[in-house]
Amino acid sequence: MELRHLRYFIAVAEEGSLFHAAARRLHTSQPSLSRQIRDLEMELGVKLLERKARGIELTAAGRVFVDHARLALMQIEVALYLPALLTKEVRKQEPGPEASAEPREQTRT
Repeated sequence: MELRHLRYFIAVAEEGSLFHAAARRLHTSQPSLSRQIRDLEMELGVKLLERKARGIELTAAGRVFVDHARLALMQIEVALYLPALLTKEVRKQEPGPEASAEPREQTRT
């Protein structure tokens, strides 16, 4: 499973349509998006969406999965963001050259 599968599924669930999710949020074609959702369903071994004439409807499994997919993506975003944030905080706390215990040599002119 790839992160894009989760992103695609969440977009489809929130938009209620493969076409609208593809066009508005994901900038991909509807057939490609449909294939990715089918691949995800095959990998999970469960149907996540009911395809209707006017959009989609989440199955019971889809309703459970979408919540966990959102949580997983949020945790990944935090995991990717925190190291950079912590590095910036550490840099702020490190003493700069002006806080050095050793005096600087003065140049004479």
